[in-house]
Amino acid sequence: MSSATDFEISTAASASFDERARLILQSSAMVLLVNALIGVLLVAALWSRLPPPLLLHWLLGLAVITAARALLLALYRRRRPPANRLSLWLAIHGVGSTVSALWWGTIIYRFEQPDMVAAIMLAFALGGLALGGLAAMGTMLRIYVPFLLATIGPITLHFLILRAEPGMSGLGAMLVAFIIALTVLAAMQRRVLIRTFALASSLVAAKSRAEEDSRAKSEFLAYISHEIRTPMNGVLGMTEILLESALDQDQRHLANTILRSGKSLLAVINDVLDISKIEAGKLSLEQRAFDPAQAVAGQIDLFGELAHRKNLEVRVDVAPDVPRRV
Repeated sequence: MSSATDFEISTAASASFDERARLILQSSAMVLLVNALIGVLLVAALWSRLPPPLLLHWLLGLAVITAARALLLALYRRRRPPANRLSLWLAIHGVGSTVSALWWGTIIYRFEQPDMVAAIMLAFALGGLALGGLAAMGTMLRIYVPFLLATIGPITLHFLILRAEPGMSGLGAMLVAFIIALTVLAAMQRRVLIRTFALASSLVAAKSRAEEDSRAKSEFLAYISHEIRTPMNGVLGMTEILLESALDQDQRHLANTILRSGKSLLAVINDVLDISKIEAGKLSLEQRAFDPAQAVAGQIDLFGELAHRKNLEVRVDVAPDVPRRV
């Protein structure tokens, strides 16, 4: 059971690649906008704690990278590449995301030993950026993991190795745990999405099979009903001709019973055809007046001859107050 499930997940992963790739590429515009906004806010927050020229230089580099990625995104939307070209565009997007992440991740190396408050602010900004990338790219690990490592990896190494102080080492350890947690979450998110895609695909396939089975059943009923109705019409026609000939009272009674039985059977066949109408939502109810006494008498006639052969008598009494038409 487990191997079959793994096979289904593997198949769904391949089948859902196009959808996941398009989702990542289509959400890139919002990612770029948030990326630029966070950069501006970070520079404003660090303006009084770090050298402004270096901050402006870093912000200018971020603007250039973001503009280049925006141009590539516009080119992608203009060309609307087919499915067999999505891998190339996804790879280009991954390179752009990793380059941008490296520009973010190495920001701490541009300053001479920033104070604890500035370092924590940078760590929070990079952590938020990595967390936002999880929502945008988490379903594609080949894109998200390099982005994650490029974003938080450099500052983590800085805290663990270059500034091995008690407070900084603890912050570095927290960032390592954060990287591991985001990687696990990305893998879980990818698996859930693939399972959802597999379930949706199986439901669509099951729906198609059910519709095909229903169509085959309707065709079978229509064919069988037609094949039965053709000879039945012949029986009814011959019985009506028989009734027009010279018959004694018993023969005429039996012929009338055959005619009524045949018409009843023909009505049952028509009811069978109504099953297909019910499934198609095209069934219409028909209201007709009938004589209850005559309807009961007709049913009695169907079994009267069989009862007579067994020395039984079947009779029915209709009360006088029973209406003649209902």
